[in-house]
Amino acid sequence: MLSKIIFKNIINLIIFNCVNLFVPLILIPLIITKFNTKVYGEFIFYNSIFILLGFILNLGSTQSALILINKYKKSITEVYSSILTLKLCIMFFFLLTYYILSELLVDLIPNYTIYYIYFLVYELFLSDWVYYYKNKLNIMALINSLNKLFPLICLLLFDKYINAFSTLLLIFLTSSILSGIISIIYLYFKNIKFKFQSILTIKNNLKIIFSFFWVFLLGKTRLIANKLVVGSFFSFELLAVFDIAEKIKNITLLPSQIIVDSNYSTQSKSFNTLLFKKTMLMVLISTITLILLSLAVIKNLFIFKDINKDFLFSILLAFSPLLILQSVNYHIQKSYLLSTSKLKLLNRVSIISSLSFFLILSFLLILNNVSIYCLIINNIMSALIASFFYIKYIINENILFK
Repeated sequence: MLSKIIFKNIINLIIFNCVNLFVPLILIPLIITKFNTKVYGEFIFYNSIFILLGFILNLGSTQSALILINKYKKSITEVYSSILTLKLCIMFFFLLTYYILSELLVDLIPNYTIYYIYFLVYELFLSDWVYYYKNKLNIMALINSLNKLFPLICLLLFDKYINAFSTLLLIFLTSSILSGIISIIYLYFKNIKFKFQSILTIKNNLKIIFSFFWVFLLGKTRLIANKLVVGSFFSFELLAVFDIAEKIKNITLLPSQIIVDSNYSTQSKSFNTLLFKKTMLMVLISTITLILLSLAVIKNLFIFKDINKDFLFSILLAFSPLLILQSVNYHIQKSYLLSTSKLKLLNRVSIISSLSFFLILSFLLILNNVSIYCLIINNIMSALIASFFYIKYIINENILFK
C-alpha cells in the first residue's frame, strides 16, 4: 500500500515538475523570436523580483502546514484558514506598497509591471501543502498544468494578436486567476473552507510558521539574488543566457527532487532509515547521470542561434558541483530534518550558509569584481558549508550506517 502511494506520488510529481520546467523552455524561443533576447532578459529580471515577493507570500507553508497538522495536531481547516489570512494581509501590503512606489517613481517603474503580480495570485490561492497532505498530487499537477499551459496555448494560437509584451503578461495573470479559482472550488467541495480564526490562534500558528519561513526565504533568496545581480550589473541579454542555464540546471535536479518529494509525506508521518538511505543513493545516481546527459546535449545538440552555445556549456559545467551538493542537501533537509522536526539545526545551517553567501556577494559588489563564475563559485561555497553540517549531523546520529 505504501509503495503504491509513493509510486502514484512520483508519477504526479513528474507531471507537475515537467510542466513547470519544460513549458518555460518551449516559451523561451517563442518569446525571443517574437520579441528579442533583451526583452526576455527584462522579463526575467522583473519576474525575479515578483517571484521573491511570492516566496515571502508562501511563508514556507508547504513544510510548516504539515508540521502543524502532524506534530501539533491542528485541524486542516484551522491551518488552511490561518495561512490564507496571513497571505491575504501580506498581499494587501504588497499591493499598497506597489501603488505608492509606482506613484512616486513613475519614470523608473513601467506601468506593465503590475501584470507580474500573476505569480503572487497563483501563490496566494494554490495551497499546495493541502494536496501533499491529502496525497492528491494529481489534482495539484492538473491545476499547475493549466496555469503553465494556458499562456503557451494562447501564444501559439493567437500569436499575431499578441504584439505587446504586456499582453502576454496579462495572459499570465488570467491563467493564474483561473487556476486559483479552480483550486478554491476544489478545496471547498472537499470541505476545506476558509473560516475566520481568532487572533490568538493565528498568532500561535504564526510562531511555528515563522520558524520555517526564514529557512525557506533565505534559501530561495540566494537563487533570485544571482539573477538580480546579473540583470543589474551586466545586461538583460546576458541574464537571458544565465536564466536558460538555470532552467537546464533545474531540469537536471528534477529527478532527485521528485524522488525526495514523493517520500516526504511518508517520512513526515514515520521516519524510515532504510528508505532514507535508498533515496540518498537514488538521488546521487540520478543527479550525476543528468549532469553528464545535459552537458552532452548542450555540446552536441543545442542549435538555438541567438544563444552562445559555448558560453552556455561553460556555465552548466561550472554548475556541476553545485548540482550534486544541492541534491544531497535537499534530500537531507526534507527527508530527515523536516520530517523529524529538527528545526533548530535546519535554521542554524540555513542562516550560516546564507550569511556566508551574502557576505561574499557583498565583498564582490564592493570590490566591483562580479562575474558569472564568481557568482557560481559563491553558490558552491554556500552549499558546501550546508553539506558539511548536514552530513556531520547524520553521521553523528548514525543514520547512514544504522
